[in-house]
Amino acid sequence: MTWSEARQQFPNRWLIFEVIRGHQEAGQWSVDELAILESDKAAASVFRRYSELQRTYPSRELGFFHTSQISIICDAHISSRR
Repeated sequence: MTWSEARQQFPNRWLIFEVIRGHQEAGQWSVDELAILESDKAAASVFRRYSELQRTYPSRELGFFHTSQISIICDAHISSRR
């Protein structure tokens, strides 16, 4: 699923997702394809659950964003994929 599709399917929600495919360009890292794991309206509960999942599955690339964000882009040094 793309971020655009996720935004349409889960409006105004916090999403926990696994990165399936991403790319780095000009020092920034972008998510191209993701799998939605969970969604919620409350940021605190999403952050708690994200932390639990990250401890349980340290080798998986997980993230969380609110669907009000137009795209998922972060500085390349923040991403675990290089």
